[in-house]
Amino acid sequence: MSKYFKTRVQKGCIFFCISLASLSIYYQTGIKTKLFFSIILSLIYLFLSKKTPNKSVMLLSFFVSIFVSVSTNSQGFSSTLVFIVGLALTVLMYTILFSSFILFCVSIKPKHVSSRLVYVFSIVSFLIIFGSWFYYWLSFYPGLLTNDSYNQWGQANGYQLYSEWHPLIHTFLIKFASFFYHSPASFLLLQLIFGAFSIVFVLGKLLKKGVPIILCSLVSLLYAFYPVNGIFMVTLWKDIPYSILLLLFFYMTSELVLNEKVFFKKPATIISFTLISCFTALFRKNGLMVVIITLLLLLVFSRKKQFLISVLVTFISIFSFNFFTNTILHAEKSPVYEALSIPLQQISATYKKNGKVPLEEKVYFNEILPTDLWSERYNDKTVDYIKYDSSFDGEMIEDQPKIFILHWFKLLKLNPKIFIVSFFNQTASIWRFTTPTEYKINIHGLEITGNRENYYRESKINPSEVEKEIKLEYQKYKGKAKAISVVPVKYEIFKKRILNAYIPLNNDSKSIRGQQFIEKVYHVMDNNQQQFLIRGAVAVLILLLATAVSIVKFGLIRSFLILVIPYLNLFSLIISAPATDFRYIYSLFFSMIPIFLTVIFQKTSLNEDD
Repeated sequence: MSKYFKTRVQKGCIFFCISLASLSIYYQTGIKTKLFFSIILSLIYLFLSKKTPNKSVMLLSFFVSIFVSVSTNSQGFSSTLVFIVGLALTVLMYTILFSSFILFCVSIKPKHVSSRLVYVFSIVSFLIIFGSWFYYWLSFYPGLLTNDSYNQWGQANGYQLYSEWHPLIHTFLIKFASFFYHSPASFLLLQLIFGAFSIVFVLGKLLKKGVPIILCSLVSLLYAFYPVNGIFMVTLWKDIPYSILLLLFFYMTSELVLNEKVFFKKPATIISFTLISCFTALFRKNGLMVVIITLLLLLVFSRKKQFLISVLVTFISIFSFNFFTNTILHAEKSPVYEALSIPLQQISATYKKNGKVPLEEKVYFNEILPTDLWSERYNDKTVDYIKYDSSFDGEMIEDQPKIFILHWFKLLKLNPKIFIVSFFNQTASIWRFTTPTEYKINIHGLEITGNRENYYRESKINPSEVEKEIKLEYQKYKGKAKAISVVPVKYEIFKKRILNAYIPLNNDSKSIRGQQFIEKVYHVMDNNQQQFLIRGAVAVLILLLATAVSIVKFGLIRSFLILVIPYLNLFSLIISAPATDFRYIYSLFFSMIPIFLTVIFQKTSLNEDD
């Protein structure tokens, strides 16, 4: 016993010295801070370190540690000896800590719980989550709408042409919900019910697999009372239902990979999986990529007849829906340059930082945007200043995207450092824990619905002025309709639609005090607590740790199949993030904890029933 205690004390002392040196050299914290955190980290390490990690665990931990060390750096990177030593010590500290954590997670033994407990937990959790979000719904009634939301509401009400800029399945669902009650509030109520049900469904399944009731309850409360969840659930954005669907798609895929026999026992499971696959693919363009690649990979893993039928139905449904919207409805195509945010940002950065731009490229890019504006409109956090500039000619990219890519590639070869730095700045909201003081992630505009112009309200005050504005809107509508060979509706119908659509868009809060309180919480979070609450790096770290635990438990191939969905989603965000808006990385946040718990508490015996 004394030998064991002596060894543990020695381990703790060595780890304390490493963490103290790391916090002093790499993080350059004050005396009190480094002592406090060194003690806390050492205690955590002593609690976790019950087994000696093998080489594979150490290697996995090493890769996670590199990510954490780089993403938490706040002093800037340099090639000095002091910095290199500090970085090495930090990587070593995290490698030791994470290797113990990975082994601890692998050693957890799931415990059986009764069906009654799962049933009671599910009902109580649903009521808590739904009740919390319903309070937001009442406070911000009829909902929170931004520019994108207003445009989509216009499509659902027939005074805007259908456009693939927003997923048309989302537009149709908004329109469908409005038949029952003409207000964005009707769809948003369904959205938060669906969100609460999905979370409780997954947590209930995890509880049944042996996740402690206390842990499931804490996760449930986190979903209920994390302010961003409440705000986003009452916002008319495609990103929210997509995030919910992605969680369900992940869970069902993990069940298919790890419990294949159980998965195919019930036809309802296959039907649900097929529906979720279809909706996930149709709710966002990156969702289509995630679903298609995932299903093709799973075809290699499972050759069961039911699964083959499910994949076939999914592909036919996606193709049929897109054929209908393109050929029958003549929906406007989403601009190609929307998917080229990173390249546009890198070109702008090259001009801003006086990079090398040959004459041929200068002439070409000048036609898209005047040379001086490429530099002037550069912002390392968003590409919106470029693509929404009145001088920006997106049609050039639209007509010949390959030519644009060729010119972009020439600049890349000449300015690799500028391109790399620009890429990391643009995607910092995804991978960095610490960001510069002036760097803010846009959480939400929190623009209260009804604060902007309302044609219906203003038509009662100044009908002649509103008539002029609506006629201008109608001319734009007719021009767009003609361009895509759609027969425009008559002016009187257009006018009636636009006025009726604006009737429910006044701020009609059912709890003004609730609205004011939530706004205060939001502004505190937005201005003071971003580094703790709004960082994509938190989700990425959880995903990396889940990957390490999964590889140790299930091996590389099964882990790849289990976690391919979150990784494909992450990859799609990294290559196309248009701005440092939290809505773009919300799908990472929404499912990370259930993903981690799924990996930890999944039975190692893959043929056992759950």
